[in-house]
Amino acid sequence: MSTTGKFIYYFGDDEAYFKVFQVEFNATYGGMGFTFKRFFETDPKRIQSLYLKAYEDQPALILIDYSKNSNDYLHLARLFTRTINYENFKVIGLLDYLSPPDVIRESILTGVKVNHIKDAEVFDVTFAAMKLISDKDTKEHGFATAKFSDEVEVGILCKIGFVNTEMIHFETDLKLNQNEEIRIKNYWTEQKIMKSEKFFVHQIQNTHIYYNFNYSVNAAFSFIDAPLLTPETSEERKKELTDEYNHDVVKSQRKLKAWIVDNLNRSQPKNVKVLIIDRELSMYKDHKPTDQYEYLIRCQPFFKDVHVEINRQRPNVIAFALEARPEDAPEDAVYNDTKILKRLIDVIKNKFENYLPYIVVFKSGDSTSKDFQQTLGYENMLAFSGDLTTEVLLKMAEVFSKKLKPLSVSSKELTETVYLKKSSPATLGEILTQVTLLSCSETDITFSSKEALPPFSVLHFNFPVDMYITTIPNEKFKDGMYYGLIHGIGEIGKKDLRRYVNSIFFRDLENQKKTDRDEFEKLNQTKLKEIQDEAAKKEAEALALAEQAAAEKEAERLQKEEAKKAQETENKGPNEEEE
Repeated sequence: MSTTGKFIYYFGDDEAYFKVFQVEFNATYGGMGFTFKRFFETDPKRIQSLYLKAYEDQPALILIDYSKNSNDYLHLARLFTRTINYENFKVIGLLDYLSPPDVIRESILTGVKVNHIKDAEVFDVTFAAMKLISDKDTKEHGFATAKFSDEVEVGILCKIGFVNTEMIHFETDLKLNQNEEIRIKNYWTEQKIMKSEKFFVHQIQNTHIYYNFNYSVNAAFSFIDAPLLTPETSEERKKELTDEYNHDVVKSQRKLKAWIVDNLNRSQPKNVKVLIIDRELSMYKDHKPTDQYEYLIRCQPFFKDVHVEINRQRPNVIAFALEARPEDAPEDAVYNDTKILKRLIDVIKNKFENYLPYIVVFKSGDSTSKDFQQTLGYENMLAFSGDLTTEVLLKMAEVFSKKLKPLSVSSKELTETVYLKKSSPATLGEILTQVTLLSCSETDITFSSKEALPPFSVLHFNFPVDMYITTIPNEKFKDGMYYGLIHGIGEIGKKDLRRYVNSIFFRDLENQKKTDRDEFEKLNQTKLKEIQDEAAKKEAEALALAEQAAAEKEAERLQKEEAKKAQETENKGPNEEEE
C-alpha cells in the first residue's frame, strides 16, 4: 500500500520562486489537494537532518534547490535518492544561472533524474512534477509538436570511480555486454592524454555499487584508434601505419602513467564500507554529512530485500539497531527484529562466497556477543546494549579498518590506481550512442534507440540544442520507442529549441519549394534545350539549303561555260582550222 502523503516539499531559499510554482501548479491541478511546504537551512548538519522531515511525511514530490549551499544540498539529494524508503522519492533538482556548470550533471549522477534552471516561466517544472507524481493525471502541454526523423549522437551519463594504467571503473544503468566495444566521452580524451574514446568492456557486475546505478563496469582503454587498413593498402604502407600506431599507443600510455603518478596523492579510497540499519536514522540527526567521514557510510531505516541490498553494497561492517516487533504488528510489517537479523545471516552464509562482514547489534538488551554468535551461528558478531551512536560506531569502524585494510587494498592498487573524489571532473563520463528523433516540442520529445534504455534514463543531447532528456515510462511507447521530458536548458536554450521546432513545420514547405524550384529549373533546362535543338536544326537546314543553292549555282556556271566553249568551237570554220 502506498504511504506517499499529499505533500510537495521545497528545500531551498527561493521563497518567491516556490510561490510562483504553487500558483502555477494549483491553477492546473488544484483539485488534487496537495499541501506545499518550504524548508531551508545553512548549517551542513541541519541540512542533512532535513531528510528526516521528508522521511516522516513521505511527500509525493520533492523540489531541491542548489542555488545556495550547492554541495550540501547535493548531499541531501543523494540521501533522497539512495536511502532505502517505503517508496522511492520523486525529486526535481533546481538551479539558477549562477550555479556552477557541473551542478546539473552532479545532480543527475546523484540520482535526481529531472533538473530545471529557474526562470520566470515555471510551466515545464509543473509539467515534469505531475509527470513524476502521476503520468495519467498530467494534462497535455498544448505546445506545437513537430514530427521528423533525424539521427543524432547522444551521451548516456555514467560515473567514473577510479582509473589505473589499463582501464576505468564506472557505474551505469545501461546494460552492457562483456567484450563489447563502446565509446565514452571522458576526461582523459578531453585532456589529450589519449586520442581515442573507445573502450572494451571487461567486467560487468551488479555488486560493489558506490553511486546510484545498477551496474559497475571495468572497461579497458584503447588509447588510439587502430589504423584503417584495406586490401589495397601496400605492405610498406601497412608497416608504416602500424609503427605510427604503436608509437602513439606507447606515448599515450606514458601520459596516462604520468597523470596517475601526479594524482596518487589526491587518491582517496574508502576501504571500509559501513551499512547502518537504524529505524531512527540517527546518523542524519545533527551530525556532519555522512560523506565527510573517512569511511564509506550508508544508512537505511530497514531492509526491503536483504539479498539485493547486501549484494549491491557489500559492506564490511553492518551496524544493526535491534527493535522489538509489537505483538499486534501485521505479518508483512517491516521491523528490524531478530527475524530479519536471522535472514541477514542466512543470506551472508548461503548466498555469498568469501564474504564475512562484521555485524554489530545495538540495543541488544541482555544478550551478549556470544549469545548472538551461538544462536545465529555466525562468529563475526558483536553486541552492544546501548543506543547506536556515531561515536561508538566510528570507534568500532576504526578497529575494523585495521583488520580489513590489508585485505581490501593491494600494494599494486595503492601505487597504480587513482580513486576519484566524487566532485572531480574526471568522474563525469558519457557513453555515446545513436538515437533517431521522431518528434519534439519545447517540453517533451520522442525518439527510437537500438540500445535498450531503462526507465528514467538521462541522455545528454547536443542537438537540436544542448539539453537533457529523461525517459518516462509510457504505455504508448514500446519496442525501442521512448518518450522523454526535456530539462536542463535555460531561457536562451528554450528560445533556440522553440525556433528549431517551428522550423520543422516549414521544413516540408521548404522542401516542396525546393522541389518546385528544381522542377522549374529542370523544365527550363528542357525547354531551353528544345529551343537550342530547334535553332540548331533550322541553322543546319539553312546551311544545307545555302550549300544546295551554291552547288546549283556552281553547276549552272559550269554548264554555261561548257555551252560557251561549245558555241565557240561551232563558230570556227574549216579554213580556220587548217590555218
